[in-house]
Amino acid sequence: MNSSYSVLMSIYYKENPLFLSLAIESILNQSIKTNDFVIVCDGQLTTELDKVLEKFSQTNQCIHIYRLNENKGLGNALAYGIEKCKNEIVMRMDSDDFSLPFRAERQIKIIDSGADITCGSIAEFTDDYMKTSTVRKIPLNRKAMAKFIKKRCPFNHPCVTYKKNLILSVGNYRNLPFREDYDLWIRVFLSSCEIRNTNDVLVHMRIGNGMLDRRFSKEAMTSKKIIRKELLENKLINKTEFYLYSFSEWIVSILPMFLKKIIYRVFLRK
Repeated sequence: MNSSYSVLMSIYYKENPLFLSLAIESILNQSIKTNDFVIVCDGQLTTELDKVLEKFSQTNQCIHIYRLNENKGLGNALAYGIEKCKNEIVMRMDSDDFSLPFRAERQIKIIDSGADITCGSIAEFTDDYMKTSTVRKIPLNRKAMAKFIKKRCPFNHPCVTYKKNLILSVGNYRNLPFREDYDLWIRVFLSSCEIRNTNDVLVHMRIGNGMLDRRFSKEAMTSKKIIRKELLENKLINKTEFYLYSFSEWIVSILPMFLKKIIYRVFLRK
């Protein structure tokens, strides 16, 4: 098994130091250790966050910290960070989630078997990372993904592992707030890459903390419109679907938050 892989994480000043510590520890405790943990600081951080990074970097030589002078957004930070990754296999990680100890081992095996990109399911939690509620599964093959990508993001971004050259070959991450991953996956799907997903839960993802508010912010809704146009231009949806999905999203956006939460839990999760 190819045990050399990089981990790519971006953080900014609003992150919680305790959540960041948990996320970093979950990477350092993988059954197969990384030799290249790239952490991009997207602008100036708080003193507390800097202390967390200093503590871990002093005792773990695999951690490599890069700092951007100002906050440029997740897409730009990840585009910068992937260029710094020294290994071909790159495992994405968010700064407030928890990767199960066998995640890297399982995903590296899938990449070694011939895949260019792989993703697993995520189990969501609010406070205790061991007490999960809903699970987000993703399509396992191209045929299922072709239908799924019309309406929803076909990968769980915090749980994806891919080949660096694949991401660079399709144009890398771009700056599209709250939809930088969806934008990337459209280009990945349109490429001739080998996709092999699994429904095994590999990451526990933190929800709450204003997540739905951010997803329906003005900036996020603008990005959704761009995604719909991108899907239409690449013939992944037709004009009827374009207007239908756009109208459906607008209806959901004007609903009160308690109804949004019900829709999210009942229709978008297991």
